[in-house]
Amino acid sequence: MKVGLLVPLATFREMAEQEALFTAAARIGTEPMLVEGRVHDVVASVADGTLHLLAGGLPETTPLASRIALTRPWGKATIAGEVRHAVWGLRQGENALLLALNQAVSSGGGVAPS
Repeated sequence: MKVGLLVPLATFREMAEQEALFTAAARIGTEPMLVEGRVHDVVASVADGTLHLLAGGLPETTPLASRIALTRPWGKATIAGEVRHAVWGLRQGENALLLALNQAVSSGGGVAPS
């Protein structure tokens, strides 16, 4: 699963989200391949299906919701200095992947500490 990052790889590796992502991926039988890029390019690549998932501090209230589908919150994260529910973004219409990720974050009450 190709995952576009909204933050630099070094930053993502220090975030609780990395563990949550790898846990959810394992639950659905895949392994994330992390891809860095400019935010605009990463979002466009998720929207067109080149990348499967968008991660790296995406709040559930993101204005990107009009361009991409959002998972259920995987946990809470500090985003722009505030603790918020965090989600992952994926291409609209990827219903099987969305369902699998939502089941992964729902089983056991989520994948990261809240």
